Amino acid sequence: MLQVLFAWVYASMFIFMSGNAYASLHNKMVKKEVIRDLFSVIFAGIMVTTLFAQIYSIWGPLDGKANLVLAIVLICYGILDRKAIAGRISGYVCEFRQMKRTYNVIYLAIVVLMLLIFAACSAGVEKQIDTEWYHAQNIHWLEDYGCVKGVANLLFPLGFNSPQHYFDALFSQKFIWNQSIRFSGGLFGVILCLHGLNRIRAFFRHKYHIADAIAIGEIIYSVIITAFYADPYTDTLPNMLILFIVAQWFAIMEEKKYDMEEMSWLCVLGVYATTVKSSAAMVVLLVAYPAYLLIKNKRWRDIAVHLLLGIAITIPYFVTNIIVTGYPIYLFSAISWPNCNWKIDPAVLQYAVDDMIAFARMPGVPIAEALNCGLNWIPVWFKAESISHQILYVGIVLLICYDMIMTIWEMITRRIDNGWYVYIRVCIYMGLVYWMSTIPQVKYCWAYLILPVCVIPLSHRWVNKYFKGLVLAGAAGIGLLYLGFYSLRTVGYTIEGIRYHMVRQADYKIFTFDEIEIDGLKFYIKPEEGDIACGYYVFPQLDDINKADTMIVGESYGDGFGFDK
Repeated sequence: MLQVLFAWVYASMFIFMSGNAYASLHNKMVKKEVIRDLFSVIFAGIMVTTLFAQIYSIWGPLDGKANLVLAIVLICYGILDRKAIAGRISGYVCEFRQMKRTYNVIYLAIVVLMLLIFAACSAGVEKQIDTEWYHAQNIHWLEDYGCVKGVANLLFPLGFNSPQHYFDALFSQKFIWNQSIRFSGGLFGVILCLHGLNRIRAFFRHKYHIADAIAIGEIIYSVIITAFYADPYTDTLPNMLILFIVAQWFAIMEEKKYDMEEMSWLCVLGVYATTVKSSAAMVVLLVAYPAYLLIKNKRWRDIAVHLLLGIAITIPYFVTNIIVTGYPIYLFSAISWPNCNWKIDPAVLQYAVDDMIAFARMPGVPIAEALNCGLNWIPVWFKAESISHQILYVGIVLLICYDMIMTIWEMITRRIDNGWYVYIRVCIYMGLVYWMSTIPQVKYCWAYLILPVCVIPLSHRWVNKYFKGLVLAGAAGIGLLYLGFYSLRTVGYTIEGIRYHMVRQADYKIFTFDEIEIDGLKFYIKPEEGDIACGYYVFPQLDDINKADTMIVGESYGDGFGFDK
């Protein structure tokens, strides 16, 4: 547990300084103090350190040298921009002191307790099968060799190439402990919970702000992260980004600021979220509002600045994808440039897509049957879900129906004050539609499932108080159900972490695999069909022994893997 806390402090220093560097650059580019609050700086820092890790990995491993290079750059920046950094820190302290002392004491006590609980949960063993399948392998590759050409030919899931794994590898501190620390899931849970708590402190001033309701959803999701996703899990960060972006978006609108530049910054963050996971893509639709405002006010320079920032964020993602898989966007074979001998076989790529969709819809059913049954998979999928998930889905459908009826009535009676509030909810619903039409597993879509429960009950203020009370009670009931359910698991993981992992985090499991040799390099092959778990130390794994005869390998693992074309 203490090791995890140290990892959080270590990574947080880099994140905070990187976020300040981006804030200064962004603010100068738009000629306005847009990124100023602490959490915007933190999320900017996560984005910048991820981009640094992606770019650095092209030339070398994400090890102690990478940390040293980033530290030197940030120290130089800190010296040059020390006045701006000191000013922001002073502002954070003043903002904290503005609250009543009693509230601050309670807030700090909650924060300390939360840190201990989250650290204890993160100190235990990994909890997700995907961590043992390929997440740990991907992080190991990045720590030891960086972004390796054609590495997805060894194990096709390595082609998913999540930017979060670059962040994980950069700060895993293997060079300190000789053990790769799993810290990001817990750290993201802490950040999201702190943002939620910070907004709830403002609840007594706002009372009916939707942004404050989303803050409650953020806290619930942070508990879900702690209970299940404290691994280096690639669905945590995009869901967290969506919740933060939408909460900040509503705060801007509800506080009557309508700040085009701040909304545009959130859209830049939305582009980053989409590179982390395509399931977050619908959040980018929010760009319509600031784009409308910027065009209306003829702010062509600001439009160009934000377009360039979006492009700068996506380029490292496309480049690392090409290096790892031969495709700019893995799982999307329509864009097949460039031609290279390490390109993943299109048939393998298509099988990966079909297998994921079929498994999510109808586990255990042949792929062709699951993909070619129209909408008949929906009842099967629904019955296979847990009761708690079924309650959530039914509640969301009822809330959306209520929202649609009330919105149509508002349009007829001309009660709608601002149509953009409706548009935001449409973007959320588009996220749900995208999820249902692709891979309908709940882990991918927590943010879009949580948002309707938080947003809809407060979206129609003129509704009869009794009827509105019923809607609020239903939404609160769903929230309490999940908070209570996952809190029980959190308690169990906390006790386990304190009892068995007070100082050091539990290391990755060690699995037994068969060994083969290709051109003097050792690889591991799974001994039995159907076993997908290989973990961190079975490295490197080759998923198909038949590739051994045709694969081209270099003198070392870092030289990459390809095939004769």
